[in-house]
Formats: sequence, structure tokens, C-alpha cells
Amino acid sequence: MSLHVDLLLPEERRVVTPMHPKRMLKILLGALILFALLAGASALQRYRVSYNERRSAAERWAKMEVRQKEAAQMGKDLAVCRGVYGELQGWRGTRLPVADWLERLATLCPPSVQLTELRMTETAVLGGPKNAPCRRFELHLAGRTGGPQADRNVLLLQAIFKNQKPFSNAVDSVTIPEGSFRQDPSAGAAKSDRVFELVIRCAPRVF
Repeated sequence: MSLHVDLLLPEERRVVTPMHPKRMLKILLGALILFALLAGASALQRYRVSYNERRSAAERWAKMEVRQKEAAQMGKDLAVCRGVYGELQGWRGTRLPVADWLERLATLCPPSVQLTELRMTETAVLGGPKNAPCRRFELHLAGRTGGPQADRNVLLLQAIFKNQKPFSNAVDSVTIPEGSFRQDPSAGAAKSDRVFELVIRCAPRVF
């Protein structure tokens, strides 16, 4: 029989494990604290990055809103300008080529006819296709002629506006108002001298 006598005190006993449990607990606790600190720092960094991104996005959005409002206002201004430009083009397209008419009239007017007055009136009416707005011109001519062919001279002038271009393309009617073809009342006029008036009514010129 063999006896084994343990002469070591309890506090002198050595632990055979690589590390004491208390030390292991301290290391584990330190690791957890370190992990928590790292996780907190990482979360704080992510929060700062996210906050900066949100702030930057908010600033960009505010700038975009300002630009969007400016673009919307520019669109409205452009629409107004286009409307004005369209109206101007409409007015331009309805102009009567008066200079060309006068030049052509000077060429075609019979030599025996003397024009003493030329007056043009204009009205804006709803008279185009589908009641579209348009401009209507009237040309009032007054003059004198003489000799046995006086009435024929006035009819020739009337025919110019009815049959000759550019008048015939734009004229609706050419009338001699009642009583306007009469003896010339001016002093020194011969008995065969006549005065007359013509009213040239143009077709509506749609805007």
C-alpha cells in the first residue's frame, strides 16, 4: 500500500490551465468593452457621415428648388414672350403692302386722272374663318378727271383695283359712292371736269 501525502497549502497550489479564470474574465471583459467602444465609435462615425450627407442633400435640394422656381418663372416669361412674338408676327403678316400698292398705282393710273386724296382706314374685327380675329382695310381715293371720257376714266381706275395685281389678290370690292361722281365744283373747272371717289374694301387679313 502506498500513501500520498499532500504537503501544499491551498494557496500554494498551481492551476494547470493556461490562464487563470479571473484573468480570462478580465480579458474577456476588456475585449467586450473595447468592442463596445469600437462599435460606438463606428456608429458615431456613420452617424456623422449620414448627417453630413443629409445636410448636403438638403442644401442641394434647396438649391434645386430655387433653380426649379427660376426655371418655372423663366418658362412663364418665355411663354409670354412667345405670345407677344406671335402677336407681332400676326400683325406683321396682316400688314397691307401700301408702298407697293402706291408704286403700282402710279404706274397703272390713267394719265387723265388726277388723285387728290388717299386715305386708309383699318378696323380689327372677328370675321375670318371660324370667327378668327382679323384686320380689315379700306382705301378711300378721291380725284378729278375731265373730258368726254371722264366716266370711262373712273371706270378704268376702278377696274385696276378689281383686275390688276397686287390689288386683285387682296380687294373684296371697289365701289363709287352714290353722288361722288359729279361736276368739279372748284373755281376755273370746265363743265366736263368731274370729281369722284372710290372706296376699295380689302378682304379680311387673318392674324
